[in-house]
Amino acid sequence: MDTYSKAFEEAIAALPQTLLADLIKNKLDAQGVKLSKKKLTLLVANILKGEPTNCVSFLDRIKKKLGVAVREATLEFTDEDFKAVERALEEYMERLPQTVQDVVEQSSTDLLELLKTDWRSEAKRLKSEREAFKKRLHERWGDGISLLRMLITIAREVGSEIHMSGRKATDAPLSLSVLTRLHARACQIAEEIVCLLEGGFADGAMARWRTLHEISAVSALIHEHGEELAERYMEHDAIENARAARQYQKYHGRLGVDAIAADEIQEIEERAKALKDKYGKEFGSSNGWAAKHLGIVEPKIDQLIAAAKIDHLLPYYKLASHNVHANPRGIFFKLGIISEAEILLAGPSNAGLTEPGHNAAISLMQITSAVALSNPTLDDLVTMTVIRQLVDEVGDALLKAHQQLERDEALLGESP
Repeated sequence: MDTYSKAFEEAIAALPQTLLADLIKNKLDAQGVKLSKKKLTLLVANILKGEPTNCVSFLDRIKKKLGVAVREATLEFTDEDFKAVERALEEYMERLPQTVQDVVEQSSTDLLELLKTDWRSEAKRLKSEREAFKKRLHERWGDGISLLRMLITIAREVGSEIHMSGRKATDAPLSLSVLTRLHARACQIAEEIVCLLEGGFADGAMARWRTLHEISAVSALIHEHGEELAERYMEHDAIENARAARQYQKYHGRLGVDAIAADEIQEIEERAKALKDKYGKEFGSSNGWAAKHLGIVEPKIDQLIAAAKIDHLLPYYKLASHNVHANPRGIFFKLGIISEAEILLAGPSNAGLTEPGHNAAISLMQITSAVALSNPTLDDLVTMTVIRQLVDEVGDALLKAHQQLERDEALLGESP
């Protein structure tokens, strides 16, 4: 891809020679003398080196030996000539930025067309490689991933039944509505994690589990504290909406989109202010909905996790955060790299699926428990026992695959 840069640099380096060649050609044309391109290039090169030169051809030398007259041309360079070259060089340099832009646009258009022409065969090759990779991954990790899918399906059915029964009941608590909504979101995220695992993206799956862990903390707190906290959680949406609206208004011009109408902004802000008046100014913080029940003015997510008594998973949460934020640890540590080799992982990997897969199973179990055990039936208790057993089986299957992978890597390392 550096071909364009190289060619352009060479053209810039040859600019003085090109301008001098034009000047010499014009002077020779004025005397009726024609030089071949090769001779002109040689003449210019010698002049730039400060070496004397002539362009007497083989035929001219024979003519001289035979006493035949040979026409000679003498070139003289005046100060005006050099000033003209300097002006031409200055004008070129002034046009250079636009010239570069024109070259970039035209070259990129040409290159894109070439890439599109070749892409069909390249895409077919990549698809074949991808399918082969996914087949190998399934052979190694398929048992654990399949059990995780079973767990998600059971959890979704539990949540669906509870949601439907809650909609039918006229006296269903608000907390149940909040918990079923959180549970539905958790099931969707768990499905996303499975897709990432099947694709070989362990670090991406771990990053999505991070959100699942946060939902688990929120669900546990609402399950514990009930209606008042559920109401605060639901109404805190207006605080988040106001914060998002302010940010949108700040950048709408640069985004090239219309601003929110003034009366709509006013309504949003008034709603947020009314809630802060109702619950206190601490309600306006990011997790202000939990401020009263946690006794913390501005609760942080790790404090919510600790209050939910699942802070033993915070080391994994921190591990997951490396691939969410742009911190330096995220470029040095990868679950998808099994060895300590100095390689850069820029795509899928057949390693590192144990932690995100098992953690997803654990968190989904915790969230499902918060919903199912709000007002449990015997069926709910039996189902939760099944889910707990599945969580262990998911972990065992994924760990078994990981240990086999380590053994395989060790054997490869011993190979001559």
